[in-house]
Amino acid sequence: MDAKALSHLRLLPLKSVSVFRRERRIPLHAMISSGGHSIESSKDYSWDGAERGTASFAVLQLTLAGRGRLDARTGSSDLTPGTLMIVDIPSPHRYYLPEASSHWEFVFLVVYGSELMRIVSGIERRMANMISVSEKSRIPSEFYRILKILFSQRSLDAFENSALAYSLCMALLEDSYAVPAHEDAPRFEAVKKHLHDNLQNGIGVSEMADMAGLSRSHFARLFKEAEGMSPRDYVEDLRLRHALSLLYSQSLSVKEIAISCGIPDVNYFCRLFRRHTGMSPGEYRRSAL
Repeated sequence: MDAKALSHLRLLPLKSVSVFRRERRIPLHAMISSGGHSIESSKDYSWDGAERGTASFAVLQLTLAGRGRLDARTGSSDLTPGTLMIVDIPSPHRYYLPEASSHWEFVFLVVYGSELMRIVSGIERRMANMISVSEKSRIPSEFYRILKILFSQRSLDAFENSALAYSLCMALLEDSYAVPAHEDAPRFEAVKKHLHDNLQNGIGVSEMADMAGLSRSHFARLFKEAEGMSPRDYVEDLRLRHALSLLYSQSLSVKEIAISCGIPDVNYFCRLFRRHTGMSPGEYRRSAL
């Protein structure tokens, strides 16, 4: 990350603020709910993505100095200066100050909305919850612009809030697609498209391997290297995200949603959903609405 952009962010006051006004009557689908600048030095600093309530939102946290740690389904990673962490909630992850680190300085934004969460989910799948911010990236300047507005305590109406959120999303997308994909990633695009288009059908790893023209074991190894998770975990993650979107936006029954996700056993679907989100599908739907 450009040193000048980093120094500007570090000059921001150490504080956190929330945007209290939420116009639920206006159908806006990308919003900012809070942001801040913090330096953490206590080993008690730890956030578990499955224990932060039932509302759907995302945390974008840009490291400025020191080091943090993220444990997620895609693996464990150090969060060093210039690294942007992207996590959606609820989901199985934990970020914290590790024992070997004396401090962790970062700026963060908490965002929500159906369109924003769709964009964030796509970036998470592609980048495995992290973006290494380049010198030409707009992400630091977007963080600075948004936090300056939030810290000023001036009134921020819903339309300006949403415009800021969308501008941030575009900066995230620019960086996520600027990073070269793993050399094996292109060969799996047809497989992933087939999974997306046929999610309601039972699709096994052997079938995926046949589509890629590889043996089952070779396919599983290369797929995990390219996508950051095993083929089974990828399908499970895809089904869970599809279920979350249906529960949020449609009035289908839980059984109909389970079938749409390719899980005909509704009891198994409910157990899987609770294991990953900490709540039942019905509880999630009530919280989303």
